[in-house]
Amino acid sequence: MIENVDLLIKGGTLVTGQGIQHGDLAVRGETIAAIGQDLPTEGCQRVIDATGKYVFPGIIDVHVHPVYLDDVEASSRVAAYGGTTTLAVGSDADLVIYDPTRAFTICSENQHSKVGYTLYEQRRVLGWPEMSFQRGQPVLEQGEIVRSAGRGQFLPTLASSTDPL
Repeated sequence: MIENVDLLIKGGTLVTGQGIQHGDLAVRGETIAAIGQDLPTEGCQRVIDATGKYVFPGIIDVHVHPVYLDDVEASSRVAAYGGTTTLAVGSDADLVIYDPTRAFTICSENQHSKVGYTLYEQRRVLGWPEMSFQRGQPVLEQGEIVRSAGRGQFLPTLASSTDPL
């Protein structure tokens, strides 16, 4: 039994470094505590039914558009290429729950951007992120941002001489 679980995502299609598998994912604090089949719900603060949805690792690169690719595996490989994160016990609980059956029309009004327009205005797509989590805490739920700004961290690279914005 897994104790002190803050978030349990049940029945999703988990996209991991070892492939795609059906199962559950438990989060304790800011990290993934367990991945497995039929993880117990007792004592979990929040349980999410992800049946029929994909659970991706990390923040998917904004330049990757999985709805335009042939399959989820190719999308995951392209998104992971940028070195985001992975679904593994002990890794950061940065997660995206993606509904591959949701039809959605992109327009500037439903995008979270300060630019005020999108190149994809009125484009209809099949598949859309339903929820996202940063370090185990919800950021996006049902298309609405539920977290205030200021939780992110600037991590400079060796080649970076830029100060954080």
